[in-house]
Amino acid sequence: MPESFEVVPCASQESCPLSEWQWKQEVWKNANRLEPEPNLNLNVDTFIRDHRLPKGFTEIPDTACNLRPEAIESIFTLYRAKNGNAAIGDVTDESGEMTLEDSMEGMWMSQTLKYFYLMFISPDLINLYEFVFNAGGHPLKRPNE
Repeated sequence: MPESFEVVPCASQESCPLSEWQWKQEVWKNANRLEPEPNLNLNVDTFIRDHRLPKGFTEIPDTACNLRPEAIESIFTLYRAKNGNAAIGDVTDESGEMTLEDSMEGMWMSQTLKYFYLMFISPDLINLYEFVFNAGGHPLKRPNE
């Protein structure tokens, strides 16, 4: 993900289908935001292509990815959290009370914890020049060249 970006907001928290028309309207508005007069001749499709905007994105002011620590910081916090492994019901709730769900997706054990295990084992256990991992975290032997 880029360091900073703007996206089209969802109409509701229940459903968020992407409307191509709404997305292009938002791109047009965003592109003209700093102009004294709107550019009525702006070709939105060309603007999207030239600025390499993925669907739903209206602006990417900083296209770099600076390897920030927030992802692992979140993992560290969850690692230290009490109450075992539980899904969080609403990450936007600002009340300070975390609603935990008594459910766990199968991929939590089969994939997520596998990657945690692989992070902390001896690096010479699996040679990354000999194996690649599929999306499920399963090591697959690379063919000899």
